[in-house]
Amino acid sequence: MSQRVKDLLDEAVAGIEPRSPDPVSAVVRRGRTGRAKTVVAAALAVVAVLTGGTATATRLMGNENPPPETATETTPAAKPATRPDRPPVPREVKGRVVAGNVSMAVPRGWQVYPPYPEYTPPPSEPGCGTFYRQTVLVGEGGNPDGPPIWCTTGEIEVQSLYDFRPYAYVGSGDATAPIVPPRMMTLDGGESGWLRTDTDGVYWLVLPWSRVEVRIRAGADLRQQVLDSLETGRWAPAALALPKRAEYAKLTVSIDAKRAREHKLTDQAKVRRAMELLRQAPKVAPGDSCARQDQPTVELEIGLPPGVPAPPDQDFVKNPVLSSFLIGLGDGCHEVVAEEGGRVRLDDASLAELGDLFGVELP
Repeated sequence: MSQRVKDLLDEAVAGIEPRSPDPVSAVVRRGRTGRAKTVVAAALAVVAVLTGGTATATRLMGNENPPPETATETTPAAKPATRPDRPPVPREVKGRVVAGNVSMAVPRGWQVYPPYPEYTPPPSEPGCGTFYRQTVLVGEGGNPDGPPIWCTTGEIEVQSLYDFRPYAYVGSGDATAPIVPPRMMTLDGGESGWLRTDTDGVYWLVLPWSRVEVRIRAGADLRQQVLDSLETGRWAPAALALPKRAEYAKLTVSIDAKRAREHKLTDQAKVRRAMELLRQAPKVAPGDSCARQDQPTVELEIGLPPGVPAPPDQDFVKNPVLSSFLIGLGDGCHEVVAEEGGRVRLDDASLAELGDLFGVELP
């Protein structure tokens, strides 16, 4: 014991009876009275402060082998994901394709190419129009203000998503026809996945909140492999992101497995009521999501009428002219997911009223 510590203890217990030439030794050894214990404890606290620790105090109190202190480790909660203002451009990072919060494993032995014309094939390889097997094509796609999408195709394509367009090209012209609304699922982390298979057999997985889409031109085994390898951000419960201007609405309903019919609304009172039904629906936490890809859906679009010029300050990238919503028609599961974010659930009465606005029986 250092002389300074001993002097402090001698001073603290000097008034305790019986007196002894070595007060500290006597008091610590005997521990005869509650008063003595109290004074010693107070003295030891002073010593601990002065010496910067508790080891000396612990030894003096007679506990040579105190239980080890257990460090409490706190892991900060993951920050909830948010929809980016601009879609991320996919790239390869250590064997995975990464786009913002989304990543996907590259199948073993496969190659990853950026899109043509950024990727210039060697002279021995064909150029535009090539179908690349065992290849993942990555890049920016569907940017209304950017370069055209690549003219090559691969077994897997991962690209940024600017706007979800529920149309399929018919023939070689620009004519479009509505297609069957995509199915819906909820991925680990709470992200909504929109799924569809085009008439040419291309399987689409759209992640509207992360603004990423994956196209797969292969069989079910590869599709499942891609789904199993996907990692996404963690999404908190949120109300639907609704458009700032709503003057028009359109509901797309399946006729059969390959065809769909559109029902349009221009009556402003009915459009406002459709918005109100979506706005007042309760939020759904990711863990409580009931959406499954075997459930039919309808597609709802709300925004400005076709042919009406967008306002001068309209930012297509951040706020598209039409906002898309998927509505599940599962038994007891009428989940609504907005392209720009948010998940709610309609009750039977609200779903029926929404159908009545369009003159359609739902479900």
